[in-house]
Amino acid sequence: MAANAAALEFQARRKNLLNLALKRDPILPRIKQGVSFVHDGEPPEAHSAVDESPPADSHINTISQSHMPVDESANTTKISSNKDSTTTTSSTLKIKSTTISTKSPIPAKAATSFSIPPIIPLVGVTILLLVCGAAAIFLPTFLLSLQHDDYSCLPGCWNGGTCSPQNICTCLSGYSGDRCQTTICNQTCINGVCADPYQCTCQAGWNGTYCDQPICIPQCVNGNCTGPNYCTCDVTYTGYLCLTPVCSPSCVNGYCTSPGHCTCNTGWNGTSCDQPICSPSCVNGNCTYPNVCNCSTGWTGSTCSTPICSPTCMHSSNCTAPNTCVCSSGYNGSYCQTPICTSPCQNGGNCTAPSVCTCPTTFNGSVCEFPVCRNSCLNNGNCTAPDVCTCATGWTGSTCQTGNKLHTVLSEWWYLSVCSFNCSNGGTCGPTPQTCNCTSQWSGTDCTTRKSIVFY
Repeated sequence: MAANAAALEFQARRKNLLNLALKRDPILPRIKQGVSFVHDGEPPEAHSAVDESPPADSHINTISQSHMPVDESANTTKISSNKDSTTTTSSTLKIKSTTISTKSPIPAKAATSFSIPPIIPLVGVTILLLVCGAAAIFLPTFLLSLQHDDYSCLPGCWNGGTCSPQNICTCLSGYSGDRCQTTICNQTCINGVCADPYQCTCQAGWNGTYCDQPICIPQCVNGNCTGPNYCTCDVTYTGYLCLTPVCSPSCVNGYCTSPGHCTCNTGWNGTSCDQPICSPSCVNGNCTYPNVCNCSTGWTGSTCSTPICSPTCMHSSNCTAPNTCVCSSGYNGSYCQTPICTSPCQNGGNCTAPSVCTCPTTFNGSVCEFPVCRNSCLNNGNCTAPDVCTCATGWTGSTCQTGNKLHTVLSEWWYLSVCSFNCSNGGTCGPTPQTCNCTSQWSGTDCTTRKSIVFY
């Protein structure tokens, strides 16, 4: 059925009446069915009849809001058309009507008249539509679309749907709902909305058929993208993009260059770079820092290889272990302080150097074996004790200075010759003790050596 365009414009303001204009072409209908506007909280008022309508195929297409001030003293409503004809009705008509919600447009049945009471503010006004066919309301502009058909599924079937004779919308594939207003997706759009049939429009940061795949830019290198620009790293990596390897325990003096592998700084070693390197190694101690040894007790030196002897080993002896001296030749003692004399020093002498005795003043000799006589013993006398001479036979005195017997011959003193051995080969004892006076052919102490014979 061909549609004839019509528009009903209304505007309600405080202290103004409603000017309702009906626009259609080519012939102005007189409304048989009608629209009733009732203010919330006020009882409907009495009404007067409206003129008969034109042929039944006429219809009202559009009612739109306009801002047309009217004389608030008037109590009637003007209905105008494009033919400039006017029908005046009373505003006191009382109609039993149906309320239409702004949220869910529904069809409305026909009424035989309409009335418009004085409308104070539009806020809180309930709009009631009773029109032949169907009706729809779109607030806040109060645009009502009305069509006079045998069936119209008002406010219409959306997204290409068609209205059946039962006033039910038959939807195209991919749409559902009373008005085919709902798009269909096979599965819920998890992080998006179903904007087109069977297709999700994803929120920023999500992708995939059902918007369930997060997007990470740049991509996670060693992990999974579990949220928009959020990486959940493998256990062996960390960092914003999972680029940083993990070493456990951590690298103390180095860098983690791959999972579980440390590259150590110079001077360090070990799986976590916590072991210092000493080169050469510490012999008797611990390496506590690169090339730094902490020596055990009794050792010193850069590598703890030098023993400590206290007191120090004397006389160029060697300290071979803590407090252990290996003495040089001629010395002994715990620190080689004592010289060695192979023959012990006698008579109170002291060994002051290897095989060297320091004797008291009354003895001498290599081992202090000889007594000292401050006055020398004479005439072959022997010093047998400090300042004591043992005289040879025939001599006497403190230093053996006196003979045993004196003879005076012719005013001279002759010593009695004394020999403790025999003078051989005709020799005689004398003229001094222990001396032989040999013959011409013999010589020697006791005249036993024959003289050589020389022939001329």
